[in-house]
Amino acid sequence: MESPIPRVKLSRFEGPLDLLLYLIRQQEIDIHDIPINEITHQFLGAIDQMREMDLEVAGEFILMVAYLLYIKAQMLLPQPATEEDEDPRMPLVQKLLEYQKFKQIGEELGRMEDERKMLFPRGFDPSKIGVEEIIKADFSAYDLYKAYIEVAGYSLDGSPTVISGAAIDIEEKLKFVREKLLELNEISFNELTKGEERLHLVAIFIALLELAKRGFLAIKQAKPFGIINLQYTGDAND
Repeated sequence: MESPIPRVKLSRFEGPLDLLLYLIRQQEIDIHDIPINEITHQFLGAIDQMREMDLEVAGEFILMVAYLLYIKAQMLLPQPATEEDEDPRMPLVQKLLEYQKFKQIGEELGRMEDERKMLFPRGFDPSKIGVEEIIKADFSAYDLYKAYIEVAGYSLDGSPTVISGAAIDIEEKLKFVREKLLELNEISFNELTKGEERLHLVAIFIALLELAKRGFLAIKQAKPFGIINLQYTGDAND
């Protein structure tokens, strides 16, 4: 009887080798002696799961399925007794071992980076960091999101709020932000959103992310947890 297909969190995987390595580790399979029939069955199950979740199945995953079926067919074909052919699984094993090595190196570098972020050099004084050194250095979309939460007066751990009303046109908010920045060149996030209702704040927040992605504006923060300023940097017209 075939083993049940495991349910996996597909968003965690960077590609077919990553998924394949996960399945091998989960089943505690010897990477040098992969049961192709079982692993192919499980890999196909993961592909079906992608489709159930309406996720786009990348071509590289389909290619891996074809490769696994090819190996399976090669292992089923009778081989002459005198012919010393290489195990059809060996090229796949080599790819997995190489991928596993670089994955482990990447994980170790990530761990070292996380540890380094917790350290400061002797004599470090955050107040002496220049504004230009902080601008866009460690700034992320989450920082802008926290500023939005502060302006909206909504707690990250608060209860969900049902918002009703007319739909807001994001293009209108894109135009609104563009015009403000073209007029003033620079404006704080608080000033830009002053007096706006929550639904409009959401639309402005999305518009800012889009314009930042297009290179129309720069997001600045003079000091940690300080006021967030938005500065015009270029033309975002398509």
